[in-house]
Amino acid sequence: MISTSTDQVARVLILRDQPERARTILARIYPSAIPSQLDKKVDEMVHSVQADSTFGQASLRQKLHKLFYIGSNRRALGKSIHCLFCAG
Repeated sequence: MISTSTDQVARVLILRDQPERARTILARIYPSAIPSQLDKKVDEMVHSVQADSTFGQASLRQKLHKLFYIGSNRRALGKSIHCLFCAG
């Protein structure tokens, strides 16, 4: 099992524009990973961080559009609302 906090260390390093240090951390987390797998994981994390920062700059209208018009987001929203009513 991978520790979430260790994964977050790599993400923070990417946020600080230190992908090589993040790759070193990931190599410790995944000791059997080959270099291309580590590179792919770092690339995925970089894209995720960029997407998160782009989402933070989006207008409320753009955020609502993503929430309601992207199928996977809409399904997740529906399940969350369902859980809220079922828990009460």
